[in-house]
Amino acid sequence: DAYPLEMDLSLSKKLKMINDNIFFSIIIPMYNGEIFIDNCLHSILNEQTLETGILNYIEIIVINDGSKDNGSQKAKKWATEWNHKLHKEFIKVIDKENGQYGSVINLGLTLARGKYTKVLDVDDIFNTKNFIEIVQIIASLRMDIDVIITDFIFDKVIKNKQIIYKWDKYFEPYKILKMSELKYPNSIITMHSIIYRTKFLQSIDYKQIEGIYYSDSQYAVIPFSQAKFLYYINIPLY
Repeated sequence: DAYPLEMDLSLSKKLKMINDNIFFSIIIPMYNGEIFIDNCLHSILNEQTLETGILNYIEIIVINDGSKDNGSQKAKKWATEWNHKLHKEFIKVIDKENGQYGSVINLGLTLARGKYTKVLDVDDIFNTKNFIEIVQIIASLRMDIDVIITDFIFDKVIKNKQIIYKWDKYFEPYKILKMSELKYPNSIITMHSIIYRTKFLQSIDYKQIEGIYYSDSQYAVIPFSQAKFLYYINIPLY
């Protein structure tokens, strides 16, 4: 059982014990995301996260994939404000020519400095409270884990309905699990649920196919199939 580990320690102290640098990288792919970027970033950047000290150990990489709106300018305003509060490389906003989703992920992975990497699409958000708790749990792990799974929520806004995607039928929560011993779901565990260890992705030289729009399923299948250890947190993050 890898959880909890000295849960009386504050989150910032735990992260300080692990690494003086970046613990968690968040890659935000953005194409024409002007109407979404404020909500997306606000779910990470707010008084709750600031008060915990968590943001000192996080980086955000917004990659603008040739958008034709003002999403990049909005993201840069967030960067100006929050980089002044924390440090100058806390939020990076990268403008590039349009290359579709895979090209954004590939670029983001070359820039990510965190021990763990999470992709957050610009039209989605994190649950702030759960984000803080999940980082705290990951910081408590006694060993490096290749892939960490969380639950997520699909919000049907028009129907005012939420669907929670849970994986507790397949994985025991809060326990380090060997991938070779697990029973897998019939459906793909999508990128919404996945957090990868950055050096694991680098060790398998992971690259996504570029030039096609719908490529996030590759991110969920190819590295996942090569991971050795999994850790499941039955809390919805995404």
